[in-house]
Amino acid sequence: MNATGQLQPLVASYYSNNNAYAPYSVDISPLVAGVFTSVMVAQVYVSDSHSETRSIIVTNSINSQTATVTVNFTAVTGGLVAIKVSPSNVNSVRGGSQNITLTAQEKHGGEPLSNQTIYLGTGENGLWLTQVNGTTITGSVNMGTSSSTSMQTVNTPVPLFNVADAPAYTSASIAGLTAYNLNTANPVVALTTGVDGTVSITLTDGNVTYVANAASDTATNSYAVDPGAAFSGKLTIYSDLAGTELGSVQVNWN
Repeated sequence: MNATGQLQPLVASYYSNNNAYAPYSVDISPLVAGVFTSVMVAQVYVSDSHSETRSIIVTNSINSQTATVTVNFTAVTGGLVAIKVSPSNVNSVRGGSQNITLTAQEKHGGEPLSNQTIYLGTGENGLWLTQVNGTTITGSVNMGTSSSTSMQTVNTPVPLFNVADAPAYTSASIAGLTAYNLNTANPVVALTTGVDGTVSITLTDGNVTYVANAASDTATNSYAVDPGAAFSGKLTIYSDLAGTELGSVQVNWN
């Protein structure tokens, strides 16, 4: 256990010649005349993963007086190594949506980990991310022309694939989400767990309205509707852009 200051032994030192216990002393050398007996009051394993406060009652047999020692144990964590997905299977139809919750876990399976960045796999045709923690993803998008700018706050759903008619926005960011390269073949979607160690997202396949880039730089950006696509596979969650897998959810959109 970590401690500040000098570590002191927990001892029961009884002097039979004066029928008394030795008083506390920073320097234990004067107590050498006493009889010391080590007593194990708790055993803490490296695998303990729950924070807890324990009270240890110490009673002497001379006059039955007691003392209480309160000990605070801090959870041992080993970093983010897994993601629990609920539900673990998504079954819907084109145009449907499904909420899923991702929980960051450490290697001992203890308390969920807050403020963890995780990445969603991309390349799943038709799949969009429309909400994070129940909040619709919105952003500022140029709805004007090259000569007449009109920035407006509109819905900016995040594609998990390379959209044929690329969005008029290259990135999106709200609490719990950072996404970029949305108009390229390799979009990046990063999620951040909250104080409870979770992040909830809404997956949608088809019937998604978004702002698309106009074919001409003088034409006004306009809304487009993605029809979605039948999809059956797994959506993988990673701990980094290098592709270290944490977990996955089976997705079937037919």
